[in-house]
Amino acid sequence: MELDSGFACPLPLYLDVRADSTYTLSLIDNAARNPRATWAMNGQGLRLDTLLFGPKQVRLTDTELSLTGSSPMLFRRVPVVPNTDLTETAVQAWLTNRIWQKGIVRYHFHDGGQACVEAVGSRDRAIRCWSVVRRDGAIFIIVKGNRIDCSRNYDAPMLVEKMTANTLTVNEFSDKVSRVNLMALGTLPVHKSCEPVGFQVCSSCFYEVNERANELDKKGPAGRFYAIRQRLQAAYVPGEEAGQTGVVQVRCVVNCEGEAGRFSVRTYGPHYQLLPRNGPTANQLLRILQTHFATGWQPGRVRNITRPLDYVAIINIRLVEGRITDVFP
Repeated sequence: MELDSGFACPLPLYLDVRADSTYTLSLIDNAARNPRATWAMNGQGLRLDTLLFGPKQVRLTDTELSLTGSSPMLFRRVPVVPNTDLTETAVQAWLTNRIWQKGIVRYHFHDGGQACVEAVGSRDRAIRCWSVVRRDGAIFIIVKGNRIDCSRNYDAPMLVEKMTANTLTVNEFSDKVSRVNLMALGTLPVHKSCEPVGFQVCSSCFYEVNERANELDKKGPAGRFYAIRQRLQAAYVPGEEAGQTGVVQVRCVVNCEGEAGRFSVRTYGPHYQLLPRNGPTANQLLRILQTHFATGWQPGRVRNITRPLDYVAIINIRLVEGRITDVFP
């Protein structure tokens, strides 16, 4: 399921709809389960217990149930896995104390349920929790939590499809259901704990502060963007791209403790078109921000959520003929 509450984030909710007009809504790893409730289709509308969705709020296909309203929800259908020989115990044993890679992410699945999730490029390692669960014949790999709390912050669940000598094929329930491979890279010592390295996130997904951009600019510690402007004006040295006009956009993740990491940069031309590569100017600006603004940010807050959250901060630097003319969120 995905829930839109200012930012899209995969949530670990499992909706089990039965032909006897009852359903159960629970966390995918059974960490919490609601009592069985009833459902009904009213023409083109839908009732889930006491929640009513009109005909224009319901979209049902072979693979998705989309519900719109004050809290839009998108449920994705769990595909049928033809291989019935897979067992929860076998998958758990196959993953334990091994290193697996999926794209640019490496998973260190330690025994005892602890995991290190490593970003291949930066080599940052975050402490997470992992488990293998079975739901109605489907086996899922669950990665969630952080170094403080394992009860929330779920990654997109991975449905195990096939297991071979050094490859695990899974369906990943992210922004779409995608078939990906986890490749085995090596083994881990038995009973070894995960050791964090570098920048640590608190959440599995991050919201963008577009609606709070002006607030962040005005109320950040010591005037955050004022400090950024001052530092860039003092440290930036126009180089071989002295005639550059456009916008350099630096993005970073700010965690719940006000630390920044996962910096990235994009370059836009004079007509705000995204350029295919970043030049020396963009890389210089990125280095300045990484060096001087890795700490001291305000943790994120969203609506009625009381705990501090991670978010994506965006710093736009406007250049005219190679000179910085503005810095804005």
